[in-house]
Amino acid sequence: MKTLLALYKKGVNIKWIIKSSNILSYLLDKESANIVESFFSNKEEIEIIKNDSIIDAIIEKGNIVVKTANNRDLKGNGIIVGKGVESKIIPCTKNLDFNNGYKVNDYLETSIENIYAAGDCIIDNDISHNKKWKVPLWPIAGEEGVIAGINMVKGNTIQYRGAVPVNSFSVFNNNIIAGGKKKIEKLEEKDFFEKKFIKNNKKIYKKFIYNSQKNLKGYVLINDILNAGKYFREIYLSRGGTYNERNIN
Repeated sequence: MKTLLALYKKGVNIKWIIKSSNILSYLLDKESANIVESFFSNKEEIEIIKNDSIIDAIIEKGNIVVKTANNRDLKGNGIIVGKGVESKIIPCTKNLDFNNGYKVNDYLETSIENIYAAGDCIIDNDISHNKKWKVPLWPIAGEEGVIAGINMVKGNTIQYRGAVPVNSFSVFNNNIIAGGKKKIEKLEEKDFFEKKFIKNNKKIYKKFIYNSQKNLKGYVLINDILNAGKYFREIYLSRGGTYNERNIN
């Protein structure tokens, strides 16, 4: 989307093809995604195509023709693809515990003693979702790299307490920050609840998700992002330890 916005400023006509039913499905819940999508509503140069995907691309009379799963043929002179992160297992004489990413302990040590991993290739401990999965974000990868490096040199002295995924971006001067858990699945309704604050016909939107113990687990802020750092810290501290453990010299 950031690339899309940069091209728009250059006067490029854009077709944005999205496989899911709403934009930014990894970052936002459906309601907040629809609000962000509304910021594109008066931009005739941008067409958003949802519930579709590219299956082929060919050159035809000097144009690139993209063919989609829903039988669309879209012409253009360039394609940009952004479809997530895939971890690759490396050849190893011993058995590395790998399932869509390397399994690591609290010191970021893999299943092989003295072999460490960090960043997009590992299965992270996501504090906000209370779940182990990939959290492929640069600030998290950088922090993990520092901790893994220290533990390589000094032995297992520093624990990594887990990740809180946060994304921030701007769409036509509308500022958005989303952190932690953004939506409550149907099977989770007994364990979580949400609070929303909406002003100016959804121009200002704030949503917070709490667990049954009233611990903050996620937030979405649109055009009122003043306390985003405070909310991030609150989620991080819910696992225990101190916030200063994140700032390692």
